[in-house]
Amino acid sequence: MISESVPINLICSTPAYSIIDVQTKTWGLLALALILLSFATFHESLNFGFWKDDWRYVWCAWSRSDACGGAWLHPATPVEFIVLERLFGNKVIAWQIIGLLFRAILALSVVRLTQVSTGRIYGGILAGLIAVTSVVGLESVHWSSAHVTAIVAIFVTLSLSYWIGYVRFGKNSSLICALILGMLGIFADPWRAIGLLPMALFVTFIRGSRTRRLRLRRVLLYCYSMFLIAFVLYAFVQRDFFAQTQIGQFFRGKPSLMTVLSKTKIIGHYFNSLFNLAIGWIIPASHETTEFSHGVFQKFRAWIGILVFGLLAIVSVMKRRGHALALVWIVLFYLPVWLFDPRVITTEVHRYLVIPSVGLFVLLGYGLSKIRPVWIAITVSVVCLVINGVASQRALASVAFFRSRALTDRVWNTIDQNTPSGTYPNVLVLGGEEPIKTNVFLYGNTFAFALNKNIRDSQNFPIVSDDIGLGLEALGGNRDTIERNRLSQWYVYNDGTLVNQTDILWFRLQREACAPLRPDEKKDDKKHIN
Repeated sequence: MISESVPINLICSTPAYSIIDVQTKTWGLLALALILLSFATFHESLNFGFWKDDWRYVWCAWSRSDACGGAWLHPATPVEFIVLERLFGNKVIAWQIIGLLFRAILALSVVRLTQVSTGRIYGGILAGLIAVTSVVGLESVHWSSAHVTAIVAIFVTLSLSYWIGYVRFGKNSSLICALILGMLGIFADPWRAIGLLPMALFVTFIRGSRTRRLRLRRVLLYCYSMFLIAFVLYAFVQRDFFAQTQIGQFFRGKPSLMTVLSKTKIIGHYFNSLFNLAIGWIIPASHETTEFSHGVFQKFRAWIGILVFGLLAIVSVMKRRGHALALVWIVLFYLPVWLFDPRVITTEVHRYLVIPSVGLFVLLGYGLSKIRPVWIAITVSVVCLVINGVASQRALASVAFFRSRALTDRVWNTIDQNTPSGTYPNVLVLGGEEPIKTNVFLYGNTFAFALNKNIRDSQNFPIVSDDIGLGLEALGGNRDTIERNRLSQWYVYNDGTLVNQTDILWFRLQREACAPLRPDEKKDDKKHIN
């Protein structure tokens, strides 16, 4: 589609290759601008280290282990980690840069979707600028394990934009691109991309002529059939995981009809999460956690969400308005991820909101493009950019304390250097002050230790716990079965100070038959290691 800013008389008098060249330069400059904005907004994340599931995936990619088979629930995740580990190893900054680039690419795909769905390149650019700085789905930027949500969002967004082009103009090249990108999105994360086919059907309904809808019916039926077969096979392979989800556990208990009906109140959680998606970048929720429980205020917001989203969606679909696609996108793409954990309300930074947020950005771009005069629209857009940028940096600052790469590296390198070479402890006891204890020690646990000690065989992994009693119980509970050099205990303070408490622990085990240390005894003999 040719930019609206190009006069029609210029188009008619300019060779086709010149128009293509101008468009290529325009998209290239836009891509560069989005990349620069992404780095300017999220530069703090370049100082972050690996976190939570990152350690496990990196170790599996490095050791060529099949111990991470469960990661194939989101197939793009192990693929990404295998590729990036081969390219960058443990150079975490490279992984963080990839997250920033994914955000810029996603914003560029939002520009295209807004352009083809609303016919407004101007609105698409505004939507992309807001998307690249947005705090919504921030986890997908600074957390490597959450990159998959950005990856699948890119594929799904581009696939649907090409599908719209095919429905409107009937270009076979657009159909081929839509199918290829759609299949890549479904491969990247089948569960999160499951809404793609219903969206394609909806787009065909509101954008296609009656003749084209009839012609596409066979294509859609074929796609649905293939997807259904693939999804059944996928669900069979991942049946153990699905059985552990809240939905799986609920229905495994063979609930009665009344029990099922009594759980309908959790629908409010769904709309509360959408409420956070819609206004979380203006009125942010607490960043102490990406999830929070249901409360009285949340019930009120749920009813507002149901009424607002419901009425807007119904009116938009009936009148086939340009923003109908955006509203249906938001509602539809959050549904499958909500089913994974329906009791939880996600805040605006949560990775679950990345794909639904595309609909929000398209809606904002469409609305801004209709504001006249233009300078007001630009002013509002700048305000949105500033609000999102400030919210993003505030959210990053709230986790920078325990995500610090310098702190993480120092902690695990110190433990590595003070562990006898060639030997691995049977029990590694990790304690400390919160939030460092959980986010650095317990989330890193065996995989962070194994990477630093170059342990490729999971059989050599130590038992990691914050309680020596539990650790020894896993070994059989007999303190006589463990040697002195097979035991290690560390305590970390929030200022980054590490205390080696192995000597204290060993003395205590010899004296009191492996009773766990009391908090007041953990500070008796502080051997500080900086």
